[in-house]
Amino acid sequence: MKHTNNRITRYEQKRKQELFLVGCEQDARRKKQEAAAKRAQLEKLLLERLEARRAGI
Repeated sequence: MKHTNNRITRYEQKRKQELFLVGCEQDARRKKQEAAAKRAQLEKLLLERLEARRAGI
């Protein structure tokens, strides 16, 4: 009985670790996407400012 119990906890432990790693990967992917979106937004803003400056001159 103890052996089976041990195996279950080992399986649960492995599953928790896998879920944790998947969660970390998803977090990293989300952060990357957010950074890319922020970068694109800044680029757009800078381009708008540049065009406005050119139009003003």
